[in-house]
Amino acid sequence: MRLLVTGTQARASVADQRSAQQRQVLFALLGGYELSERRESEIDTDELAETLGLDRAHVRRALAALSAAGILSYQPARRVRGLLMRDEVPVKQLRIRPQDLARRAALEQRKLREMISFCYTEDCYRTFILDYFGDTTRHADRCGSCGNCAPGAKTATERTARQMPAPVKSE
Repeated sequence: MRLLVTGTQARASVADQRSAQQRQVLFALLGGYELSERRESEIDTDELAETLGLDRAHVRRALAALSAAGILSYQPARRVRGLLMRDEVPVKQLRIRPQDLARRAALEQRKLREMISFCYTEDCYRTFILDYFGDTTRHADRCGSCGNCAPGAKTATERTARQMPAPVKSE
């Protein structure tokens, strides 16, 4: 983010026209974060929200409103995995190797299958998670306290059957 006006102009513009949260966010940025007109700064919005004692969503909405008002330039961080291409001049051919994309897609699909397997496993959840993250130490097959191991715990099949609607009888 970057200021689009001077600090004095920013303070004056939020004096009466903006919400209290927008004022609080702007004053925090001007006072505690070295936000200026000259250069862009990266701000951790989660940290800012925690510092101000506000909800993350409120801080993001306040930043978006301040941006829409022309007080600051705010570009939220991308929350998805992907490739971002930055070239000075347009390229005629992408410098992406198809085998790298295929390998990445296969890895993401494998992780999705693992998470689906976790949802339906009747084994110990703790063991499943430790194995997933590559824990090489020997651990018990049953922990005794997770949703599958605890006394009286239902198996994945029993939980699924309980959630399914009863079949309708036809005459």
